[in-house]
Amino acid sequence: MKIALDVDGVVTEHYPFWSFFTETMMKAGHEIYIITDIKQIHRDFRIAELKHYKIHYKEMIITPDKRSFCEELEIDFAIDDMPEYYYDAKNVVKFAIVTINE
Repeated sequence: MKIALDVDGVVTEHYPFWSFFTETMMKAGHEIYIITDIKQIHRDFRIAELKHYKIHYKEMIITPDKRSFCEELEIDFAIDDMPEYYYDAKNVVKFAIVTINE
């Protein structure tokens, strides 16, 4: 399974949980992608932040178009605190989990 996680408003809200979740999922063979829309100049800060939070992931993507990235990479679902900015309303379900593939 491929899972995309937003950082601000998701990972930052309870990073101990996300550390456990990402480690467990990666060990089980799933792929975790960090998807964020921060400015590229903050990339090193974001990498250090994720390392400090002990977040496990395959790749971090910085893009203003999260939806296209998720579709291109065939992400199974994304967890984002503001999915309405990136995804069709029909794909947004409770708790800001976004289903990508139907």
